[in-house]
Amino acid sequence: MNKVVVHELTHPLPRGYRVGDILPYHQRDDEALAEEVVGQRLRKGIIWQGSPALLELIFSEQHVDASLHLSEGVEGFSQNHFMRCVQRMCGLTQPIESFTHELGKHEQLMPLFEGGTDLRFALTPSVFEALSWAVVSQQISVRAAVRLRHRLIKTAQVISPTGLYCYPDAEALMPVSVNDLSAIGFPKAKAETLKRLCDFAIDKSLDELDGNNQAHMQQLSNQLLAIKGIGPWTVNYGLLRGYGYLDGSLHGDIALRRALQIVWQHPDDVSDKQAEAWLSQFSPWRALVAAYLWQYTGA
Repeated sequence: MNKVVVHELTHPLPRGYRVGDILPYHQRDDEALAEEVVGQRLRKGIIWQGSPALLELIFSEQHVDASLHLSEGVEGFSQNHFMRCVQRMCGLTQPIESFTHELGKHEQLMPLFEGGTDLRFALTPSVFEALSWAVVSQQISVRAAVRLRHRLIKTAQVISPTGLYCYPDAEALMPVSVNDLSAIGFPKAKAETLKRLCDFAIDKSLDELDGNNQAHMQQLSNQLLAIKGIGPWTVNYGLLRGYGYLDGSLHGDIALRRALQIVWQHPDDVSDKQAEAWLSQFSPWRALVAAYLWQYTGA
């Protein structure tokens, strides 16, 4: 067995930081196949620049201690890349102070701010994980999506140096065929879409784009929408989870529309168009407003 090399860093956390915004997202899989949360500690199997790795985050009140466990001999480690990954995963690249300044006292949003305006969105270590998760979870329940995700990770068979499975990157998924995906429960159309996403992502440096750069996000959005089987919800949710892009309109989300129905005390279902029109007034914060709606109803 190869010796494990550990890279470490410590990053300060802002006052009032809520780790409870971040960790529950990584507890979706009850079997903890690829990520494990114990107390304030997250251990997650990832693929780091082509190599299996274990990422560990330990949260305290004032800082997060991060460590990356790689097999000895793996080349190309970048401390700056590691820092950006940790900052993104902890929600520290999201300009929530600006959101609070602009919309923190907006009359229509006040019911959503009972817990404050410090909500940060949990992100994935890689953009491909977020985009592929969006494909897996489109038009099905979260519970069903988590089951498919679990089987997908197990089928890819990439294991970190410390034993946790790793969420596969596009290259690791290339050998997995549509038939393989169908055999573990993927509908054929979803399997084909996932494979097309792999083809798209295989040679692209998606993690280098800036989630706060409108031009970057718009260009990538247009490219993703050109992929058969990927629509606006998948793109906007993927950009939110992958980059922390806070202006995607998630009006097609069923849980969001149900939350609006509760907030509005609306007797009838809220339509896509009604949700889209309401969210439009909050640009460039539409996705973050959606997150507050999900939080409000526990979705």
